[in-house]
Amino acid sequence: MPSGDPVDHAREKADLEKAARADGLDPAKDFPASRRPQPRQAGCGEGATVWTPDKRAALRVAVDLRAEVAKSTKRREPVRSWRREGRLPLLRGISRVPRPSVGLYLDVSGSTSEHWSDLAAIARGLRRDGVEVFVFDDGVRDWDCVSPLRAGGGTTWQPIREHATGRFDKIVVATDGYFFDSVDAIGGVEVVWLITPGGRKPAADFGRTLAWPEEGSR
Repeated sequence: MPSGDPVDHAREKADLEKAARADGLDPAKDFPASRRPQPRQAGCGEGATVWTPDKRAALRVAVDLRAEVAKSTKRREPVRSWRREGRLPLLRGISRVPRPSVGLYLDVSGSTSEHWSDLAAIARGLRRDGVEVFVFDDGVRDWDCVSPLRAGGGTTWQPIREHATGRFDKIVVATDGYFFDSVDAIGGVEVVWLITPGGRKPAADFGRTLAWPEEGSR
C-alpha cells in the first residue's frame, strides 16, 4: 500500500492530530507534506491532507517534545493582577504561576536544511507552551518564530553552553550532532538531543537522545 495512504494509519493519524491540536497546531497547515509526489487514494480529493511518513514523523516529534516540556522544572514567575481577594481597590496584587524553564536550540547549519520547515513548525507550537526558541551555528541568536530559518556558519557547542548556563533548567538541541568543537556538559542544565534524520548523537557522555522517527516506522 502506498506510503501516503491515510486509511492504513487511521488510528495513528487521529492520535497525532489530537495531540497536535492540543499544541495549537493545525496538522493540515503547520506540517507540510513530503516534497516527493504522493499518490492519492480513493476518498482523498484535492485539498485533503496526505499523511506522508515525513509528516507523521514531525508530528510525533512535536508530541514527544511537548511531553518533555510538561516534565520540566517549573519556575514560578510573578504575574500582576488588579483584582485579588483581600486587596484594596487599585492596589495591585502579585500572584505567581509556573512557567517552563526550557530552551529550544535549532541547528541552522546547511546539513539540517532539509528539515527546517518541520523544525520551524515544531518550534512555533512549543513557543506557545512558553519555550524560548533560538537558532545556532557558530553563535546563538534569537528566533522570532516567524522569520524563515536560514543557513549560518559552522556548528559549535560552546556558544550554546555559555548561553544556557543559569538561564534554563532544560534545553532541547535539535541538530545533526556534528560539532566542530568539544561538547561539554552544562552544569545544572538537563540536555535533550533531538537528532535529525541522517545525524548522530554528539560525542558526549551526557544528555538523553530523542531520535527523529525513521520513515516507515510506526
